[in-house]
Formats: sequence, structure tokens, C-alpha cells
Amino acid sequence: MTAAGPDPIADLASPSEPCVITGAAGVRLLGSRCRDCGARFFPTRQVCFACTGRKLEETLLGPEGRLYSYTTVHVAPERTTPYTIGYVDLDEGVRVLAPIQARRDELRPDQRVHLVAAEDGTWAVVPGEGTSR
Repeated sequence: MTAAGPDPIADLASPSEPCVITGAAGVRLLGSRCRDCGARFFPTRQVCFACTGRKLEETLLGPEGRLYSYTTVHVAPERTTPYTIGYVDLDEGVRVLAPIQARRDELRPDQRVHLVAAEDGTWAVVPGEGTSR
């Protein structure tokens, strides 16, 4: 007979929380920062992946980063295709999987990208540097 371990804990914050913030500083993503070790995450978390600490606070990420890699999806069960997604390394050191609003021939790894938001609350990245810093 084995002893039961600790109860599992939710690592993500509530999915109903908004993840996109728009304002004078441009479009930003709402993430988490660990007060113990300084690690940052997106989306918001309740547990630090780096040190397993529980002292996390909300932090804003973006609006700019670098495109790490990308692909175009041609078959998907619940979304109109084709669409392009990619990993973006935000300037704060967080890598996010992001929808990309650009033609494939406009993209290259390591290029600067910035966040944009739609009225429906969705977000994406587009090539080039944004207007805010």
C-alpha cells in the first residue's frame, strides 16, 4: 500500500481573467512574477515553475519581443485555416505561443514583433517594432 501524496493544486489562475491589457503603453499581456525568485510567466500562475513558490504577483508583459519560430497550420478541427502561430520571446524573458497576423513571406526567425489586440479581447503579434516603448 502506498501513501497518498499531497493534494494537487491548480497552477493556472482563473481562465476567466483577462489576459490582454490595452492602454497608453500599448498592448500588454497580464502575466505573473514570482516575488521569491523573480521568474515571470504567461498566462498568470498560482505556482512558480522555477522555485515552486506561491508568492506570485501580476505583472505586465510586452508589448515587444522577438519571433523565435513559426509555422502555418493548414488543418484544424475548429478553426478556419490556414493560420500562422509562433513562439515569441517577449523582452521580459517569457516565451509565449502567439497567433501571428502576417503573411508567411513577411516572417523570419529573430525579427522584432509587437503585440496587437482586437476588440473581442484576442491578441496576436505582427512584424516590426511597436510605437510605444
